[in-house]
Amino acid sequence: MIEAPQPAYPDEIKQQEVEGTVVVVVTIGDDGKVIYAKAKSGPEELYGVSEAAARKARFKPTMLQGKPVKVTAVISYDFVLDKRE
Repeated sequence: MIEAPQPAYPDEIKQQEVEGTVVVVVTIGDDGKVIYAKAKSGPEELYGVSEAAARKARFKPTMLQGKPVKVTAVISYDFVLDKRE
């Protein structure tokens, strides 16, 4: 992974005390850019921000027999409330 932006943790979701791990399945194009991102598990309230962050991720292209190829991967985002606030 070359670039891995973290998703925003919206204040309104924090106020609802929603936390957990969101798993996003991504398809990475032969140029290393994410061309598809879909959250598959975790708090549904955080799917949108997780998918948006995943779409901004960048990877080193995956090579197969010397040629770049599309691949599928999983990115996990942990959302944890700061209990000290």
